[in-house]
Amino acid sequence: MSQSDLSNLPGAVLVKPGGVVKKQETDNGWDAVSFATGLARSIGQGVTFGFADEAEAYARSVLGDETYAEAKKATNAELSKFRGENPFISFGLEIGAAILTPGGVLKLATKVPSLARAAQTGLQATTPVTRAVGGGGLYGAGTAEELKDVPVSVGLGATLGGAGAKMAPVISEGAKDLIRRGIPLSVGQKLGGTVGVFEEGLSRLPIGAEVIGPTRLKAMEQFATSAYNEALAPLGKKVAGGADPRQAATQAQKIFSDSYEKALKDVEIDVGAGFVDDIQNVVAPYVQALDKQGRDKLEQFIIDEIFNRAPGDKLTGESIAAIQRRFGELAQTYMKSPDAYQSTLGRAIRAVDAEMMDIVGKYYPAKADLLRKTNEAYSMYYPVRAAATGAGVRENIFTPAKLLSSVQREERKAGAAGLNRLERGEGKLQKFAEQAQEVIGAKVPESAPLRTFLTLGGVGGGAAIDPVMTGLGLAVGKGLYTRLGQAVLGGGTIPNARYLPFRGKDFPGIAQAVAASMRSPATAGLLAAEAEPMVSPSVSGLLGMGSR
Repeated sequence: MSQSDLSNLPGAVLVKPGGVVKKQETDNGWDAVSFATGLARSIGQGVTFGFADEAEAYARSVLGDETYAEAKKATNAELSKFRGENPFISFGLEIGAAILTPGGVLKLATKVPSLARAAQTGLQATTPVTRAVGGGGLYGAGTAEELKDVPVSVGLGATLGGAGAKMAPVISEGAKDLIRRGIPLSVGQKLGGTVGVFEEGLSRLPIGAEVIGPTRLKAMEQFATSAYNEALAPLGKKVAGGADPRQAATQAQKIFSDSYEKALKDVEIDVGAGFVDDIQNVVAPYVQALDKQGRDKLEQFIIDEIFNRAPGDKLTGESIAAIQRRFGELAQTYMKSPDAYQSTLGRAIRAVDAEMMDIVGKYYPAKADLLRKTNEAYSMYYPVRAAATGAGVRENIFTPAKLLSSVQREERKAGAAGLNRLERGEGKLQKFAEQAQEVIGAKVPESAPLRTFLTLGGVGGGAAIDPVMTGLGLAVGKGLYTRLGQAVLGGGTIPNARYLPFRGKDFPGIAQAVAASMRSPATAGLLAAEAEPMVSPSVSGLLGMGSR
């Protein structure tokens, strides 16, 4: 057998001039050392923003017999080979290391007060997009093959970094707030934007309604339940966890009733001159806007419904409860009238109803705080009850738009003061309703014919071409919109189980991983490295640097 034949045998060695013995490389085995080296290089590239290969080449040139240029070329070749053979591992490690590096540096910096202050100042002075632009540009410089390529790589890296950060899906602060309130959002509701619109559009299709609809409906259902908790917040109470909207309504009514009874228990007020003055102060802003008939009616209502309920000039807690029930009914009746005077009369009666608990608190200072909280909570319950019992509402499940409409309607009943609150965004439950409308409110208009056409064309056409794959696709889609599927896609919170060391902590999902990768400087730098050979000739031509 010839020498050339022997050299091709596995494990064969070649004797080079000068006596250097080198093991013949083969493509038939897995080299653990080379693989481990490739892993280390990928992590090093991410940690050093693409400059690890330069550092390695410099070390090899100092410690070995290679020049820097030779060592750099060899290092790049080995790194490229590992990337080609293990693309997911190499790029994943590099991007992941780059994502974790800034956080690790900042965490270390917080151990030194002066560095912590500098880091905090730097972060406050920049936006996520600005940081992505800077990181992408730096990584672009690190991935440039030669010094002359650096300017183009920096520009590409900065541009791609900024674009990635701008387009990366992110969970809005409003969505985070709703999640903290216990509202289980779908991935589209969490991320909003294009993802949210796409998911909502799919949920409007007949098949999508079956696959995606229940998950989105669960968010709407728990929003309604959460609205009752918002109204109960002044009392420091909540309905039972997992209660549906009707159960929440029943429990909220019981909590209000118990608090109301406790607040008015053993109350007995002398109906003297001071009490009369208090009532007159409440209705004074409305009296000037009433005609004589309206003023007479208001006076008669106060005499009949307040003073006639105080035998011996003593007004008990039971009497006050009866007054508020009656005034609530009268206010609703008159405020619905198209006649301006009668509508004003209704608002005056409603004002007495709303201020009655505060008046009682004036005479019973020990109960003033409970009376105030009960009154505040019940005033927020008004719009929730109106939304839950409005036209078209089933099982008390109402939309953020319906709650917002009820809030606006209730505030307008309070006249100028209520309008001012609405204008400032300070109406009762206004911020909560607006926030929910932004996150889980409808963004896609109804279009029944289009939905039907798309469903028949998509699912029907797919089934005709490949029924097995179509069925499998629908099954996978259904799986992604289970509780586990949504946790995998959009992350969640680890349950509060006692045996879990990280209970109550948030964990990321695929969407967060994709977003972090899009914002990572490594992604921008690696893409810049791929694009640079195509862009550089064009840039050189534009600058008049091409060959002549």
